[in-house]
Amino acid sequence: MLHDVTVVFKNRGNAIVKSSEDGRGVYIYGSAWDLELGRNYDLSVQGLKTYRGLKELMKVYVKEKKEKVDIEKFYHVGPFRQNEIVRDIFGKYSNGYLSTKYGKIKVYFKNRKIKIENHKKIHIHFAIIGYFDELQLVVYNNKDFTIKD
Repeated sequence: MLHDVTVVFKNRGNAIVKSSEDGRGVYIYGSAWDLELGRNYDLSVQGLKTYRGLKELMKVYVKEKKEKVDIEKFYHVGPFRQNEIVRDIFGKYSNGYLSTKYGKIKVYFKNRKIKIENHKKIHIHFAIIGYFDELQLVVYNNKDFTIKD
């Protein structure tokens, strides 16, 4: 059972929930359809699996729907930790990695049509820290980043 967790990220049936600003995020895969971004819940967890190093909750049920909260306080700039939501990351992109003041991290674009030339400076406005054999910034669409000259 997860008590008083807030949905800090939602994309279709997937979500990330956190119990506090500084707590660790937990990824819910495929069973977050009934969850609302920015709302607190008590959740019952029926399934857990590890996929390529990422722990995922597979079957989650709403036990109690609670108040809405401001989720801005849950967003971070760094350092990078799995299942965090990050904003305003600046760095130099090269060979699929972004070099930042917090270290070097792989970048995965959900839209595979996005191609960035090597050695470009980019500003990532919004991303989640995922894990697929290694930590990576997961960027969902074009509006989530800007290429700087």
